[in-house]
Amino acid sequence: MGPCPVMTRGRVINRPRLAAAALVGLSALALWSLASCGDDPLFPFDDAACETALKGSDAVAADTWLKDPYGGEKHLGAWSTDQGLAFFHELEARGAERVVAVRVVTRPGKEPSQEAHGLVVQLPDDLRKRRRLFELHAEQVRSAGYRPRADTGQKYLFYCWKTS
Repeated sequence: MGPCPVMTRGRVINRPRLAAAALVGLSALALWSLASCGDDPLFPFDDAACETALKGSDAVAADTWLKDPYGGEKHLGAWSTDQGLAFFHELEARGAERVVAVRVVTRPGKEPSQEAHGLVVQLPDDLRKRRRLFELHAEQVRSAGYRPRADTGQKYLFYCWKTS
């Protein structure tokens, strides 16, 4: 004899199916609450902050900066020059109009290096490309504990790295 059925509004449901359905429902609810990031603060860098960073004397085209051998290894946070270049190419492939390294500082020492506080990405008008850039941005922002901004027609996205 099989498992004992449960009556629900005139239908018979097997307990294992009921348990599986409840588990799926609870899992979806848990994932929704994680994805919503409702308690996380909104990512603070908007178009005005990006425009200010772009006007700085320490702003330079990311590809030019990353490929320049002068000044030693280039870093985006803990990323190496090669990792930074790979990320630049990912942004380019997703449709970024322009990518600028901002707040670039030189780290003197036996082996000098340079670090960028972040990248400012100029967004395209194409909605599909924008969506792909916002998806990538949301991953990075959530991993830093922030709630990403929605696409409201802004001109820029800011990718922030902590520098040492």
